[in-house]
Amino acid sequence: MSSQGTPNSGLAELAHRCFVLGDALSLVAYTNPLDSLGANTVAADLVEPPLANGYAAIILDPTGWTILGGLSTYVHAAPNNINGNPAWSATGSWGADPVNGFALVYGTACIGFRDRQTPWVAAAGRKIEQRIMELLGA
Repeated sequence: MSSQGTPNSGLAELAHRCFVLGDALSLVAYTNPLDSLGANTVAADLVEPPLANGYAAIILDPTGWTILGGLSTYVHAAPNNINGNPAWSATGSWGADPVNGFALVYGTACIGFRDRQTPWVAAAGRKIEQRIMELLGA
C-alpha cells in the first residue's frame, strides 16, 4: 500500500481527457536547429517547412487512441500512415531547410517534441513517419 498515488483507472481517465476529449492534437515537422527547443517551447516557436508539395500538419484522430491501464497508444488511419504511424509523402521539395524533428501541438501549446538523429530532406516520392509514443516519452 502507499500513502499517495494515481491508480490505473485515474491514469486511464487522465489519458482519455488529454487525447480523446476536446480538440485533436496536431503533428508538425520543424526545421529549428537541433537541440534548440526546451522547457519553455510553445507552438509559435516551431519553424515548420513550407506547406507546399505534400506537407501539412497531420491532425490526430481521437478515435485512433487506445487507453488501457493508464497507458496510451495511437494508430493513425489510412491514407497518411506508415505502419500505423502518421506519415507525410512528399510530392516535391519542402524547401532548403531539412526537417530536424517533430512535435505534438495542442492549440498554442507544444505537448512534446523530438529532434531527429539525422536531418531529413524532402524530395518527390520520399516518405517519412513519426511514432506518436516517441513524442510522448514512451
